[in-house]
Order: sequence, then structure tokens, then C-alpha cells
Amino acid sequence: MRLGARQVQALDVAGAQAEKGPIRDAAGIGVHGRQRATDSATMFASFHADLAAALDGAAVGLWHLHNPALPHGSAVVVTTDEPGRFVIGGAFDAGDTTTDRLTEHIRTAAGDPDLPVEGVEIAWSRSGTWITRVADTFRSGRVLLVGDCAHLMPPTGGQGGNAAVLDGYHLAWKLAAVLSGDADDRLLDSHDTERRPYAEMLAEQQYANFVQRSDPAGADETVAELIDPARGLFGHVYPGGAFLAEPGHAEDGEFDDGEFEDPALPTARPGSRAPHAFLPDGSSTRDLFGRGFVLLAAGREAQWTAAAEAVRPQVTVHALEDDAARKLYWLTKGGATLVRPDGIIAWRGTEPAALADALYRILH
Repeated sequence: MRLGARQVQALDVAGAQAEKGPIRDAAGIGVHGRQRATDSATMFASFHADLAAALDGAAVGLWHLHNPALPHGSAVVVTTDEPGRFVIGGAFDAGDTTTDRLTEHIRTAAGDPDLPVEGVEIAWSRSGTWITRVADTFRSGRVLLVGDCAHLMPPTGGQGGNAAVLDGYHLAWKLAAVLSGDADDRLLDSHDTERRPYAEMLAEQQYANFVQRSDPAGADETVAELIDPARGLFGHVYPGGAFLAEPGHAEDGEFDDGEFEDPALPTARPGSRAPHAFLPDGSSTRDLFGRGFVLLAAGREAQWTAAAEAVRPQVTVHALEDDAARKLYWLTKGGATLVRPDGIIAWRGTEPAALADALYRILH
């Protein structure tokens, strides 16, 4: 493909362009979602102001504000990496795009009609009929989609950007494994299997927030029931993908039929997020992930280490010596849990000799 004056050759293309980028369409990937004609536009504007009193010493702040004087009755104000600079976002009408009008809204949001406001600048805006939009597939041949190219959703709830970052985080290790020869190309199919159902759910949650906060008239039986944000972010369990599923077990003997669990009561089953557990040095098991496969062993470390040294790619073994940590990972004495580089549990087993076959099946 040609980028300006440079020609780039690659085995795979990660479509990370914004919503209007051509990669998805060029790959022949369709989209689906919610559409509705609207006279307003979603917009974010940055500005400088002294909101120290509202921050009350905090480094980070996010305010979701309801006020009839605001456009469509609500707005969101958030801090940025630059001290004293903030962003206001929400649904705005065409007449709200002038600096004077935006300044008026910022002062209304801050509750101070005389607030000095400087440097007002529209950072991002979008208008049109699409409210949510998800690609029909996240992979077509050598093209894989991430971010806004894969999913578009209202900003209400603030998870569109998080989902975009996570798309890349969950895809990167798979691309690396395929390019290094450690995995079959079919591993990349799991990008769609894992990430698209989550994007569908997240888009509907963001839409439900949008209806609740900005468009109550749009409420109907199709609007999703809001779930606890922590459950949505940390309790999601992949329905399928690059892991070896197993029959569920919990205190009542079964999992719920849904794809979410309470992150405060993790099941540590394959396909779920590996839970945080303290290690003897005070660090977290989560600190171990991100640089390759990790095997958490609850005993028989020497046997598990020997098994890990005999496989490719390399698997790093860590002993779970604390009973509380072993309980969080549902490990019996002598068992082990294999965790992917992205912190998703890939397999649990009791026999070191089974590790090589399990890893091969995950990667191939």
C-alpha cells in the first residue's frame, strides 16, 4: 500500500484509522448498528480555566453534569494531561459551535457565570445518522480492525477509547506469535471471536447511557439494561477464542449463562481476565503479565518449570505460594494456570505433561 511517498509491504494490516478511514471499506467489511437522524452533533471542546476548587486537590476529575441550561440537558467535563486545561463534551446543536456560545456552556457547567475561560477550541466533532456502528467482522484476510475502524459508539460512559486501546493490546501478542512462527495464522481469527462480541456489548451500554443522559425520549424495549461498569470492564468472559474452555465451577456448581462475572468474585476460568492477587513481595500477579506467557503454579514448581522449558514460545513460571492467591485462581495443590501475554487465562491443568499440548492447541 502507498502512504504518501512511501511504499510499505506487510503481511498484515491493522486498520486503526478513525471512523471515516478507507481501510474497512477497501477490505469489503460491512457494518451494522443503530441509526437515527438528528439535528445535533457530538462534540468535544478543550479550554483553559481555573477549576481548582472543583478538583479539590485531585489530579484527575470527571464530572457528568445535568443542567437544563446545558445543550440537551447534560454535559461531561474531564481533566487532561495539561494542568488547567479541560474538555467539555456532549450533544450540541449547530449554533453551539461558536467560541462565545461554548464559553457560555462551560460557565454553566462550572456553575460560575463569570468564570474566566480561555483557549476554547473544538477538539473533535461528529454528526450524522450513525449512533452505534460495529464492523460485521474484525478480520478479512490480511486485514484486522481495531478502534473506531472496528466500532463506533456514543462517548457517554467513556469506554470507546478504552476499547480501542484494548483492541491493540489483545491483538499485538497474536500478531507477534504468528510473525515469529510460534503460532498458526488461524490464531488471528480469534481477534474477531473475542473482540467483536465485547464491542457489541460495549456499544449497547454506551447507547443506553446516551439514552438515559441525553435522549430519554429514545427509551424503548431495545435499550440494554445498564450493568455495573466494573463488571463490564473487568468481568467480561470471552465466549470463545484463543484459550481452552472448560466446564464452569463456582460455589453453586455453575456459571451464569451470561458473559460477565463479578470481578470481586473471579472464577479464573479460561477466557476470563486473570485476577489480581498479592505476591509475597507485595506486588500483584497482574504485574507479571504483558511480556509473554506466564504459568502460575501451586506446587510442583520444578516439574512445571521443566515442562515450560520444553515448549515454544517461552513460558515463565511463577510459584503461587499464598493460599489466598491460589484460592483466587481456583488452583488445587500441584495445579497451574497458563496466562496469555494480554492477561487472559488460557488454560488450567493439573499435569505438567499436558502443558505442551495445551499451548499448541491455543496457538494453532
